[in-house]
Amino acid sequence: MQAGVMHPLPCIRFSILADVQIIKILLMDIGSFLNHFQLTAWQESEELEWKLSTRESKDITQSVTAFANTRGGVLVCGVKDNGEIVGQDISDATIREMTQTILANTQERLYPSIERFTLEGKGVLVFSISASPLRPHVAYGRPYLRVGSSNVVMDQSEYHRLLGAKSNGGGADRDICEDASLEDINIDKLRRFVNLANERRNLNVPLFAEPLEILESLELVRGGLLTKGAILLFGKEPTKWIPSAELRAAQFKDDTRDIFLSQDVFRGDLFDQFESAIQFVKKCLPLQIDTSKVGNRASLKIPLTVVQELVANALVHRDYRDAASSYLNIIAEDSFEISNPGTLPAPRVTPETMLLPHPSIPINRRIARVFFLAGIIEQWGEGARRAARALKERALPEPVWSSERGTVSVFVHL
Repeated sequence: MQAGVMHPLPCIRFSILADVQIIKILLMDIGSFLNHFQLTAWQESEELEWKLSTRESKDITQSVTAFANTRGGVLVCGVKDNGEIVGQDISDATIREMTQTILANTQERLYPSIERFTLEGKGVLVFSISASPLRPHVAYGRPYLRVGSSNVVMDQSEYHRLLGAKSNGGGADRDICEDASLEDINIDKLRRFVNLANERRNLNVPLFAEPLEILESLELVRGGLLTKGAILLFGKEPTKWIPSAELRAAQFKDDTRDIFLSQDVFRGDLFDQFESAIQFVKKCLPLQIDTSKVGNRASLKIPLTVVQELVANALVHRDYRDAASSYLNIIAEDSFEISNPGTLPAPRVTPETMLLPHPSIPINRRIARVFFLAGIIEQWGEGARRAARALKERALPEPVWSSERGTVSVFVHL
């Protein structure tokens, strides 16, 4: 099944708001059923589960929640554990009762598609649900994930990561930085930022306001305590508090990545990391001459605006609760890649939709806002498309994104 996608079926869907008396019954064999739901096999898996009947309503609710918290899936009632279709009696009341059970026992409430089918001549009830952009959901007070053919309780770190993503700005930049004080903040850099933001974005904060007041205005203080966002943006030594807050850069001789031509590790605040990454790319990639221009005709092989956009995007959106670092890799002089721990907020944003119009959903909303106020990024979800247009103007391929195993990467072939 394609993650985050559930194709509509040509039959009526039931919800708590609808009391439908007649439903179109589709006659299918197993092959057609699997193809219809884009399932790979008729056996329990991460995307398919069987239940004997709707009497197992609690287990069904837990499975629906696990599917929503993972990649989506399909649950079929009327099938034994060994895959034998036995069917069950299904009335309109059965569907309404299951809908109400799921609504009453999930938070955020889940609304799966619940439909009747005749499969191999026997009646079955099918629950289908997409991966949810509002995850994590809980069933009976517990969050579940789908792992293989089982539902497991989500561990606390994953729950908090998803909770941060769900709040559209509840990332690590909101976490309290224990024991940090204003002595750990670079006050001069903070004031330079205020001056810049007043000029570029009309921030309208007095230049000589108290540092704590400035940080409060930027939502970088909670209950009088500094957040990780304050340390990441203006801290004198961010890795003292967040050891993984570093950007590792390397240039390799070829795509085997066995031989380093250059490497460095940037551990300053996020502004320092941004500038250091840009300088590293400038050092590693050759200049090319544009004979159509007059005057200064030398420029990087990759447009500098693309490098700035992709580096800023990685720093803003990475998961700072993860112990992994961010990586900037240059392969010979032929490709540029940056990767960081985190996930895309599917299904609204996926690798396939990055170059389509999509909402801006920054996990670290406060970091994103400061980068915006500094004039480094915009906030309208257009950065990827701007980068693609800049590459197209140089007759270079569009950037390619991937999101796998907790890492988001973008690759540009030069």
